[in-house]
Amino acid sequence: MYHILLLVQNISTLLIIISIFYTMRQTPSQVQKDMILLQMAILITNMSCTLEMKATDIGGAIVATKMGYLGRPITTFAMFFLIVDFARIKIKPQLRTICASVQVIYILIVFTFEKHGLYYKSVSFVDEGIFPHLVKVRGPLYPVFTGINILFCVGMIVACFVMARKAKSEEERNILSLFGCMVFFPIIGSVFYFANILNGYNVISLGYVLATFIFVILFKKYDVFGTVNVAWENVFKFIGAGLLVYDRFGRLIYQNEKAKEIDIADRANELYKSREYIYRGDNVYRVEKLLIGGDDSDGAFAYYIDNETDNYNYEEKLREEKKRADEASVAKTQFLANMSHDIRTPMNAILGLTSIATININNMDKVKECLEKIKTSGNHLIDLINEVLDINKIESGKFELVEDDFDIVKLVNQIEVMTKTLVEEREHTLSIDTEGVKTTWLRGDKSRLSQTLMNLVSNSIKYTNNGGLITIKINETNTGEDSSVYKIVVRDNGIGMSEEYMKTLFDPFTRAKDEKVYKTQGTGLGMTITKQFVELMNGTIDVKSSLGIGTTFTITVPIKHADESTRKDEDEAIDLTEVDLSDKRVLVVEDNETNAEVMKEFLKMTGVATEFARDGVEAIELINSVEDGYFDLIFMDGEMPRMNGYETAAKLRLMDRKYANTVPIIAVTGNAFSEDVKRAFESGMNAHIIKPVEYNKLYEVMKTYLFDNKQ
Repeated sequence: MYHILLLVQNISTLLIIISIFYTMRQTPSQVQKDMILLQMAILITNMSCTLEMKATDIGGAIVATKMGYLGRPITTFAMFFLIVDFARIKIKPQLRTICASVQVIYILIVFTFEKHGLYYKSVSFVDEGIFPHLVKVRGPLYPVFTGINILFCVGMIVACFVMARKAKSEEERNILSLFGCMVFFPIIGSVFYFANILNGYNVISLGYVLATFIFVILFKKYDVFGTVNVAWENVFKFIGAGLLVYDRFGRLIYQNEKAKEIDIADRANELYKSREYIYRGDNVYRVEKLLIGGDDSDGAFAYYIDNETDNYNYEEKLREEKKRADEASVAKTQFLANMSHDIRTPMNAILGLTSIATININNMDKVKECLEKIKTSGNHLIDLINEVLDINKIESGKFELVEDDFDIVKLVNQIEVMTKTLVEEREHTLSIDTEGVKTTWLRGDKSRLSQTLMNLVSNSIKYTNNGGLITIKINETNTGEDSSVYKIVVRDNGIGMSEEYMKTLFDPFTRAKDEKVYKTQGTGLGMTITKQFVELMNGTIDVKSSLGIGTTFTITVPIKHADESTRKDEDEAIDLTEVDLSDKRVLVVEDNETNAEVMKEFLKMTGVATEFARDGVEAIELINSVEDGYFDLIFMDGEMPRMNGYETAAKLRLMDRKYANTVPIIAVTGNAFSEDVKRAFESGMNAHIIKPVEYNKLYEVMKTYLFDNKQ
């Protein structure tokens, strides 16, 4: 019998060693760590039993017994935590610390039992029974520690069967139930040992060996350890993201550092199903699922937490673009409706007044009255077209400021000159204060600044009852070496605006819902353009208004200082209609007969001899047929058939003929944007006039290129 039991001990030791090597080859996890600890404790206990069976005296038997207690206390606690971690039972970390402390105390008491007799009162070595062994008289602490072991074993059994009832699958339920049954093995061994059925042979160790070996077989069968290995092989490319690995029973058995940082292990499945984004700082993540083995119902699986920041930003961009497209579609519809109304209104007046003038052709006073009103409506139509073109150019991002040197005080004073007629008609008082300006010679977009002020002052004139007061005040602040900040305030005591309307004041095509406003002509674009111009100049615009009290606009804009050496005194105004230019000849290149007729009549008033060409090809042929100096000036349309004005000017400048290279060429075109002006100059033209042609601007150009030469 002795040799049979010794053989059983050696075989059980070999089984434990094999299971240890198998477990250590698996990917690290908490369950794997628990299993290795349990196996090592059982190995020590089992080897001590073997040594005790081979002992020939009391000294050797006591050493073997003490060696067994290096593993025996750990065995029960290790098996307990193995089942707890496998069954995903949440316990406080302090419990592990308490158990470790109890184990240390347990071992110390056993190793020193000879001195205090608390665990064993006494021991004796007897040569009887199956083999010589120690006979131990138990001390007062022996039943205490034995009771703790039994309590933990009962706890393991209860935990296994309770968690088996909660298991999500039949397999998981069966495994947990088998685990609970395996715990009975060491309990049965304890009964045999305490009953001394085998005369001193410790069957408890053998019970733990059997239970542990069956645990390993079950883990192998259901691939508890292998899940992580397969996961690494299948999701290796996602390892840069967060990785959560679960076994087939839904237990989390691995998570990398990124997954711990993102911290969604308890709701990974919920986030995967909802396709919800996870926000962590500037990064956006989304959970994806990967089956590792089997199908979705019985296989292990992993969640990888992919960084979707780039995709998220791209989707956000698409959503924003769709939103803008939808808004643009609505705005386009509203735009067309407003434009239809605003264009038809002055056109109706122009056509109607033309008919009235035709009917009353012999009544010169009536005809004159109609022509004045036609001019007013035409100017309004031009303003509308210019404003629509400006706002379209600004919103498309293609609007460019054109810098020039100018005197800001003279610019403000010119506003007074340009609005004088309207101010007098309304019996207003227009006050201008420029005392706060120190640096007057500046460099910036004079035209846009002037247009901005004109928009504000024109509104004040239109929306202030007769006899009102309008003030323009400008102060220079934050004066630096190269630039200053100018604060321009336009104030009136007009009808004012409501708080509700001021919220949409700078939106295109918006006008206050007031009878006085609707009776006043306006496009609803002026304030939008004003704000855009100010912002293009890196400035700000602020408005304060109260109904029935008035409105105050405050513009703050930085403007660069200009070189004082470039300052020029304005030339004295000259009326070209009183100057004899009959010795001058100009060429008008224009394909539209009506526009050519307008130019002919304007030029006729100066006495200039005029010849015409219908396109660029005809113009070049005509110039080639005349002698040098024949034409003193060329007015060139921009867009024409066969050869446009820009191509024509470029060809003339490239001719091997000094006259063609130097004759002044003036662009007269409906292309009104800054790049059109740039295109004209790049093709070799000297100046740019926008259609419809205003005779004062036409005469100003003629003064520069004809009258100055005549003097």
